[in-house]
Amino acid sequence: MAIGNPDFLMFSGLSSQLEATYAAGAPSPWIGSPFQWISEAQSGRKGAIGKKLVKQWAEQEGLNVRGKSGRGHAFRIDSVRIAVKLSLIWADGIFVFEQIRDENFDVMSLLAVEPRRVRLWVLPKGVLWDKADWQHRGTAGRDTKWLHIPATKPPAWLSPYGGTLTKARRALEQANGLSA
Repeated sequence: MAIGNPDFLMFSGLSSQLEATYAAGAPSPWIGSPFQWISEAQSGRKGAIGKKLVKQWAEQEGLNVRGKSGRGHAFRIDSVRIAVKLSLIWADGIFVFEQIRDENFDVMSLLAVEPRRVRLWVLPKGVLWDKADWQHRGTAGRDTKWLHIPATKPPAWLSPYGGTLTKARRALEQANGLSA
């Protein structure tokens, strides 16, 4: 459509009005956060960043981090296949972990990032699959789920699987059979 087209003019005017309401909002809570660069990254890169952060954390913890042994997971700790999902806090105060598929992993690390707080949970696949809701139901093998976690009050069932890095490490060790 040409710029002088009435349809274009209508929506450009509406867009300008709407832009003003968004611009008038509070300043971004990410400004000055060490995670600001992640919040500004392209959507497709955020998942890769989350995987690298969790992998580097596990390495710094002295865990036996190994490469992938196929598709459906990011890396292994000993023989346990680890998938990773990252969620930055949404404006309504929840974390949303999307596109969870029934793939080749044993546990999923859920990295939840706020401007000034980080949480990590490590959920066994069965627990994750049971607690997550359907996001898309498609053709065989393409069904996806998602998990919503309120930042101010995560559900009690999550507690054994992390929330802090210490508890997340304990959950990883349990998945590896290293602790009771």
